[in-house]
Amino acid sequence: MYVLLSSCARKRYRDDILRCMAAPVGAEIQFRYLKVLVGESVKRDLNALSSARALVCNVDIDVKANESGVHPLIPVRSVTILHAWSHGSTITVSLKMGDFAHAADLARFTNQVSQLSGGQTPTNAASDAESGGFWFFQISDQPDTVRVKRDLETWELITSQLGSISHFKEEPFFWTVIGLRKGSADSIDDGDRIDSWPDTIDFDEVYTMLIYVFSPKDVNWPKSIGQLILKTDLQLTSAMAPEIIVDSPYDLKRWPFKIKQPSLTFRDRSWLRIGQEGVRIDNLKTVEDRKDMSPEEINRELRQALRGAMDWEIDLPLRFNFSWFRVFWVNLVVGSLLAAPAITVIWRQTASSDGEKALTSLIALIFGIAASLVATFQIRRVA
Repeated sequence: MYVLLSSCARKRYRDDILRCMAAPVGAEIQFRYLKVLVGESVKRDLNALSSARALVCNVDIDVKANESGVHPLIPVRSVTILHAWSHGSTITVSLKMGDFAHAADLARFTNQVSQLSGGQTPTNAASDAESGGFWFFQISDQPDTVRVKRDLETWELITSQLGSISHFKEEPFFWTVIGLRKGSADSIDDGDRIDSWPDTIDFDEVYTMLIYVFSPKDVNWPKSIGQLILKTDLQLTSAMAPEIIVDSPYDLKRWPFKIKQPSLTFRDRSWLRIGQEGVRIDNLKTVEDRKDMSPEEINRELRQALRGAMDWEIDLPLRFNFSWFRVFWVNLVVGSLLAAPAITVIWRQTASSDGEKALTSLIALIFGIAASLVATFQIRRVA
């Protein structure tokens, strides 16, 4: 088993932990490391990492867990390593999200991981960089101090642990995608179940994205506000705006949508991006004396400050069930229409026999269908 660490030394590292908390089961998240921060048993054979189990943990480099300078670890996600690439002095790792990983006693968990790794965990690391030990290493077995489970209660416990760290205290809210289900928003009857991200979906069918929002902090006084932003490159229709305002400490956001099947082009895959934007009242220059403002006035000021720019995001694949029967009939009809003018001219000629006209018309039809297929599959000339 392997352990992959991230921290708040840089915004990207902090966002990686948030991505692991937000992504649905089955989604793919990418980490990267300098080779000097990777254990020798990991670097020895990167191909052996494929399909290996691992734990993603946050390491709080601002705190030392004991006198030896070991930094406390917070497990967040059980993952499967899909692939690892070596390039120059760095390594990139692709991770498939699994269930959530929670340790009730973080001190015991940190000590156990250190023991199982042979003391490879970071110690006395600099607060602005990855250092002090290995950040991607192997352990002999899964720690018995961690519980791996797929439920929102476990996820909430992890957000509470992260929320106690100085770098995550400013986070306006935590969120996670708990499913993409077929049906309208009103038809969803189980908001507690966490589903794997679907392998394929259907065109022209209504699906509802379920996103659970939770803040472990005291939010009785509106210190911040945020929104979730959804984007894709396909023609999408929805009864709701693609910007979902988050102004409560907990909520289940339901976002129904339908993707229209392209009429004349072949598409069997696309993407869906979900990003977060947050605004804190401390950053608003327009609010000088907050004590004289009501919560409603503060909320209004925060809403007006939202710009629609993502602070960080996750990208999810969309793959579609495609009907080859439909492809055949569409291209037959379009190809016939393209060939119709030529076929009309051919049959008006008097110098050719009916057999020659039929053969030439068939050739024109074949070329018409071929032209339609080129447009359907968007085939481009290779220089």
